[in-house]
Amino acid sequence: MADGSRPDFSLLKRLAAEPLARGGRISLEPGSQVEVATRPHSDVATVLEALHADVGEMTLRLAANGIEVVGGAIDTTRAPERTCPDVRYVDLEREVDGYSAAGRWMMNNTCALQVNVGVGSPLDGAWRAMNTVAPLLTAAFANSVGVDQRGNQWKSLRQGCWVSMDPRRAAPPASTATSDPVDDYLDYAIAAPVLGDVPVESVADVRRHLSTLFPPVRPRRWLEVRCIDMVDGVALRAAVAAVVALASDRVIGRVLAQPAHGVTFTEAASLGLASPQCRAAVNDLFAVLVEYEAETPGPSDGSSSEFGGALAAFQERFLAHGHCPGDVRSAPTVLHSADATAANPPPLIDLER
Repeated sequence: MADGSRPDFSLLKRLAAEPLARGGRISLEPGSQVEVATRPHSDVATVLEALHADVGEMTLRLAANGIEVVGGAIDTTRAPERTCPDVRYVDLEREVDGYSAAGRWMMNNTCALQVNVGVGSPLDGAWRAMNTVAPLLTAAFANSVGVDQRGNQWKSLRQGCWVSMDPRRAAPPASTATSDPVDDYLDYAIAAPVLGDVPVESVADVRRHLSTLFPPVRPRRWLEVRCIDMVDGVALRAAVAAVVALASDRVIGRVLAQPAHGVTFTEAASLGLASPQCRAAVNDLFAVLVEYEAETPGPSDGSSSEFGGALAAFQERFLAHGHCPGDVRSAPTVLHSADATAANPPPLIDLER
């Protein structure tokens, strides 16, 4: 709102109820974050066009009700505050508070670019490839440079919140090169605590429990890639193109044939491309992606890449200089504790690294 307060959640629910003209929908997060989810589309150019149209319509709809839209991967100007009264989020807040202060920030003050992509059968190749490169995507597209209470620098402060949460709910599932990904994810889901400590007795209970797990890559009838900071411009186009390319058999094979890079999410989120190991692995990944982009004709006349050169442009604009999008933003962000006041600045929030 104009005074910096969070919009009333009931007002947002009313504004989000009607679909958008391009068929997308508005969804809400517990701290009054507003998301746009496009309809599924068959190519990158169409989905990006629909996204820009849907975001434009949403922005006008909110502005007509006195709500200003500000995009960013993390909001550090306000203390984390849950505005959604749903029991699901009351239970989730209680659960994450029991592990660290980072969970409340994740719930109420962060925003990722989530790219959903359909994959063929069998699932295991795409699942392994996405999980293999997920930390590299975090590093390449990091866009929330900041500092935590201990003075640690983060290239992705948003992902720093995630790696500081209970790993049973937010870390990647454990797996090996020969294990069954379905079994791996079932083990992960069974090990995670159930919100509200209620019995899981029905299909609806299982679905509810699965919806409270937030790994960097989450399987549904498609794969949700959830580890990329909110970005715009060429970085947005490249991030969507990268995930779509990673669902192709040619890229999957090349990614899985590369030596293990050893980059963890903590290293990717904190050091990013400043880590020689991480920068080398990201450059190796983008060499594969840019080569695939050059080999892939456009959906219409075949005269240009399906991705419109977005991956090569991102590589030239950022990676060639060892930069991520957050490196060219104006100033690093900081996280304050929940008792923040203008007159009495609090200590920074404590994140584990």
